[in-house]
Amino acid sequence: MDGAEFGKKRKQLSFPVTIARALPEERSQLQALQERAERIAGGNPRLAEWLDKVLCEISADAVLQALEKTQAEFREDILAETLLGMLSAETRSALANGLVFEVSVPRSCFEAVCGSVGLDRAIALGVLEVFPGGEVRVPRILPLEMPEDEELAERAARELYRVWWEESESSTEEQDLEIHRLAMLGKVEEIAGNIADALAYHWRRKSRYREVVKLCRETMTDFKHLGVLTELAIAEKELGESETALQLHQQVLANCSSEDNHLKARTLHQMANIYVDRDEVNEAILRYRESLALYKQIGDVQGIAASLHQLAVIYTNQGKADKAIPLYQVSLVLYEQIDNMQGKAGVLHQMAVIYTHQGKADKAIARYRESLVIYEQIEDVQGKAITVANMAQLLAAGGDFETAIVHLQESLQILQHIGSPDVATVEKLLAGVIQTRQNNGD
Repeated sequence: MDGAEFGKKRKQLSFPVTIARALPEERSQLQALQERAERIAGGNPRLAEWLDKVLCEISADAVLQALEKTQAEFREDILAETLLGMLSAETRSALANGLVFEVSVPRSCFEAVCGSVGLDRAIALGVLEVFPGGEVRVPRILPLEMPEDEELAERAARELYRVWWEESESSTEEQDLEIHRLAMLGKVEEIAGNIADALAYHWRRKSRYREVVKLCRETMTDFKHLGVLTELAIAEKELGESETALQLHQQVLANCSSEDNHLKARTLHQMANIYVDRDEVNEAILRYRESLALYKQIGDVQGIAASLHQLAVIYTNQGKADKAIPLYQVSLVLYEQIDNMQGKAGVLHQMAVIYTHQGKADKAIARYRESLVIYEQIEDVQGKAITVANMAQLLAAGGDFETAIVHLQESLQILQHIGSPDVATVEKLLAGVIQTRQNNGD
């Protein structure tokens, strides 16, 4: 910290108040201690805070002498040991247990898992950090060793899951990752699987496929959670590993409960998506119809809409607009009914494809722009990339090469970032538009 900032920090310390309240004949000695402490702190705010605790709590001369003879990088260690020595063995044990948490947690959770004796004292001495929302965390610099205790990690995972997941309307990504980490350490299969499944779904919606694969594979090293296996398969497919994805989906079906029609339907739907990419259209239609029947059986509106949508896509690609449009219209109504913005954007996108096939470029671009607005709102970067690439082709066909190139460059950048297998396709499109522009003398 610079001089001005350290001056602000000094105003927050307690020892200057002690000096002000001292008898005149004591002040010079106390001020000398304060000056020595500031020299030792050397602008380090944590050192300044901890030294302030030492000055207020004990006869500090011996501690200051030791610090003055010690290199700067070891001074925090000495202070930490000194402050911990002012706590009971039970409090030190609670702090050691608290190292199981890598992020700040509600104090109630900390106490339930680690113990509550002496925590106010620990906070007063600065060896238990308190955050603005009341959360607490044990500083990693303290000379404490976390016990290798699977049961401790299990208790921590269950407590945070209860507070951040079951009793809260929402949780942050950081909180979810902490619960998952603890559940893996504590071997709590249900919690680790549920968190990984939810996180993977959220990341997949934002095209964070590599992160999905990493998280799911880490989870699957210890546990076999079918939801996590499904998310892994979907992410692998999006990264171009269709054969791996298909094998994973087949594993899900083989291990799926006979009563779990939702998971069966979802898996069949995702397998159909792979068959579409492999141009095995008849196999894809069969799987979509199987999934549609199951979704109707359990009344899953989202699933029904998605299956109708995908069947319509196949008919669109076959040039059968008369069969595709009614299915799009039904799926659009269903998506709006359940407020599924991503599904709605997908329908608008596909309607634009139909208009393109019919030679209605203006209508196609209008639908692409409607879908693009939604993709940007929901942060679906892959949907955005594909949409702007399709718009670019229409614009280039209409002679607007400059705008087309900008769109294709934007699409390419997104697809490269998420590791999409569509990168090569867009690179080829971009090169073609640039060549066409040159041929036209622009």
